[in-house]
Amino acid sequence: ANEPDGGDGNQIPADGLAYIAHRLAPRLAADGVKLYGPDTSNAGDALEYLPRLLDDPLVSENLAFVAFHEYYPSDDVRAVRDYVQSRRPGLPVVITEYTSFGFGDLDDRQEANAQTGFALDIAATLLSHFRQGIDAALYWDAVDYLQPGHDAITRWGVLRGPADDFARRPRYYGLLQILPYLRPGARVWRTALTVIICCTRLPCAPLRVSRRSSWSTRTLCRSTSVSS
Repeated sequence: ANEPDGGDGNQIPADGLAYIAHRLAPRLAADGVKLYGPDTSNAGDALEYLPRLLDDPLVSENLAFVAFHEYYPSDDVRAVRDYVQSRRPGLPVVITEYTSFGFGDLDDRQEANAQTGFALDIAATLLSHFRQGIDAALYWDAVDYLQPGHDAITRWGVLRGPADDFARRPRYYGLLQILPYLRPGARVWRTALTVIICCTRLPCAPLRVSRRSSWSTRTLCRSTSVSS
């Protein structure tokens, strides 16, 4: 079920989802198909659903991976990862939706009001998720489409819809700067980068960096000229 915790889907309580999974697991296993879940709208709610799923051996043994949505950087992502590894070591943890909600109502046919800002925001969220130890993350959405319940062509896609020949949005190129490096098994570590700026003949001003950055800066001024 999509977002059973009451997001954009059918609301199903944790014990109800566990009951459904228990009934489905053996039937799907007969066809070589496994389950994934709980696919909640955020990592915090996933922690409410997972105990009932992982406590049931029939469900736990037939999970292909644990899945949930998370649209913001959150320490709850690591909490889910740690909980899953304590119960089922080696079971993959996958974020099945992430995006940015800070640049307009893209469900209602609005284009993001700052394309570069949107790209930077989803890139920051993606890197945060990998720092928290997840195994994979799926961006919402690949292509614009008519979403039931919203009565409009969405604007979440990295590609525009078929009416626009699947043209690439700036976020496509933004993600392209990151995705080639997120190979299977890759981990993103926090690093500190020291930037040394040499100023000649001019007064030096402090360098401002993003609040999300972990960089440290130093300014080095000299009155002598620099030859190249």
